[in-house]
Amino acid sequence: MKFTYHNILKAIAVSSLICLPIANGFAGNGACSNDPAVSCSTKSQSSLETRKNKVAEIYKGLIYPNPKAVLADHSIVNHIFEESVVKGRVNPAGAYGDFEAAIEYFYALAYTGASMVDSVEVLSLVASGDKVAVEVDIHFCNAPYNACNPAVKVDASNTTLRQTGFYTFNANDKVISFDLTIPNLGKAHNRQTDAQRMQDIINVCAVLTTAHYNVINEQVVYQGTCPTYFDGPEDFPAGFPAVQGQPMLNCISHMMSIPYGTWDQPESNTVVCRMLHSLITPIRPEVHCPHVSYFGGGECVDKPYSHFFEAEF
Repeated sequence: MKFTYHNILKAIAVSSLICLPIANGFAGNGACSNDPAVSCSTKSQSSLETRKNKVAEIYKGLIYPNPKAVLADHSIVNHIFEESVVKGRVNPAGAYGDFEAAIEYFYALAYTGASMVDSVEVLSLVASGDKVAVEVDIHFCNAPYNACNPAVKVDASNTTLRQTGFYTFNANDKVISFDLTIPNLGKAHNRQTDAQRMQDIINVCAVLTTAHYNVINEQVVYQGTCPTYFDGPEDFPAGFPAVQGQPMLNCISHMMSIPYGTWDQPESNTVVCRMLHSLITPIRPEVHCPHVSYFGGGECVDKPYSHFFEAEF
């Protein structure tokens, strides 16, 4: 072989391709990293179809009574989510940093006792590279569940939320992250009158301090999920008019002292944020009780717009 300038450049180019690191989990020959945290871009139709089926399974799993089983045994969805690394964001609801938090978002909010998912309609499901893109309508029926009708998008007994976004997969064809959006969440859930907002406060404080609903065994538990966070003056800053031994009263006083807020921005120092977290206090009170407390536990606190860009999913 003649060592011309052209041949030397060609040899360098070929050797560079051979040694190209798999930075994002994709190489020309389809090889992916074994690291479960690294995404895997693929052209394999079999893998792409598997990934689409898993995303569809997530949404089918939201339909009552499926969430009860998942909340009782998380291993049911281990084949979908990469347990050791999965994380995600659902805008505007919040970010979910681990497997337990992801389970809470998808399944604990799908059946709360006050509402349940009774149908889903997948409008679009497209797999390409390391991602699956989804557009889905999730239909909720409100208690007492005597007028459920998936054909009715919105009325007093029925609510439909549309969700769009992306799921990212690894070499095991498991979800390692999700980045989803629920448009018009405020339009769907914001209260219109002071009386409605006051009733929400009473209902939330009853759950936190008096009694709550166990969604797994479907029994009322006559104990609040977070009563010790509203017991007395020690749970509030100096000067707050807390009454020792009156958690319900203190909780109501606390909620009335902060803005009600909007479901378009639940991550804030508002009643709305505490309503959202109160729904999952029965699942992990040690995690979520600080969030509903006066101080917000780092979650129900006001955050700047730049917070959205502090993590990517």
